[in-house]
Amino acid sequence: MDFRRSKTDAEREWLQRNLDRRIQAPDFLARADYPSIIDRWERHLPERLLWAYIEDVRADPVRFMRQLREFIGLDPALSPTHAQLSAQIATGQDQAMPGEIRERLTQHFAPAIAEMERRYGRVPESWQSTATEIVS
Repeated sequence: MDFRRSKTDAEREWLQRNLDRRIQAPDFLARADYPSIIDRWERHLPERLLWAYIEDVRADPVRFMRQLREFIGLDPALSPTHAQLSAQIATGQDQAMPGEIRERLTQHFAPAIAEMERRYGRVPESWQSTATEIVS
């Protein structure tokens, strides 16, 4: 996210040079440790949470809205249409993450990815394919 939000080459270069320090920062680790985040929420709201991968929401927003409406007790048949859900609002600049950064982040988060797959039976294909590329 930081890399995508960077506006200049100098900002992106700074992020690359300081990646190791950033990865170890407590706020970064806390925001990216999905298993721990889920554990905390579930301690306070057991059985009242619906978990979804953003990749799945983007891939099929209508299916997600039906699932969400059913989860909260609304008629899933009244879900918005694909056209209504596909409108992009406040889109940012799409910056490809350099391979070195992707590799280091994937290695760093490999245990969390494995835990999410163990818990939920799968992770998004993009997570798995990136991790497989890095390990290979």
